[in-house]
Amino acid sequence: MYTLVRWFRRLMLLRKAMVVFGLLGAGGGAYVGIPHIQQALAQPGEAKVQASGEMTVGFSPGNAEALVVDVIKRAAKGGSLEVAAYEFTSKPVAEAILAAHRRGVRVRVVVDQERLSGKYNAGTYLANNHVPLRASNPRYKIFHHKFVIVDGKTLQTGSFNYTTAAAKSNAENVLVMWDAPAVAAVYAKEFERIWMESQDAKQKY
Repeated sequence: MYTLVRWFRRLMLLRKAMVVFGLLGAGGGAYVGIPHIQQALAQPGEAKVQASGEMTVGFSPGNAEALVVDVIKRAAKGGSLEVAAYEFTSKPVAEAILAAHRRGVRVRVVVDQERLSGKYNAGTYLANNHVPLRASNPRYKIFHHKFVIVDGKTLQTGSFNYTTAAAKSNAENVLVMWDAPAVAAVYAKEFERIWMESQDAKQKY
C-alpha cells in the first residue's frame, strides 16, 4: 500500500510539472503551450498562415480544368509561374503554360519522374518547346503534388491532376486562392526546395 501511494504522489508531481511547462492542460488535455516546444513538434514543412483574398472552387467533371487554365493565363509578362504536377496529359493546361512562357513569364515546372519516363506526354511537350521543366527526385515513391503559383500571390491546388481523365472522367476538385501572398509564399518555399533537388527533363521527339 505504501508503494502504491508513493507512485501516485510521483505521478501527481509529474502531472504538475507538465502543466507548468505547457505540456498538459489543467483539465488533463494534452497541448503544447510554449512556442519553442510547439515548433519542435511541428512536422517538417508545416506552416500556419492567415489566408486572405477571394477563393474559387471548381469540380470535375465540370469546370475544374477551365479554372486551372484561367489561373495560368493570368500570369503577367515579367511575372512568374510555378507548376508542380503528378500526372500531366492535359493539352489545354500544357498549351496555357507554353503560352505563358512565350509571353515572357518566368515558368518552372516539376513533374513526377516516373510520369516523364514513359510515352510522350504534356511534360515532354513543354520540354521540347524549351519550357524549364524538371523531373522530380526519384527518392519519392510518388511525387503527388498538384499546385500552381502565379506571380507569387495566387495559388491553385486540390486533388485535380492535370490530365484528360481528371477533367472528363474523375471526380476531382480545384481550389484557387486569389491574392493570397502569405499562403502562396509557403507553397513557393516548398517549390524552391523540390526544384533544387530535381533534375532537368530531357527532350524527346
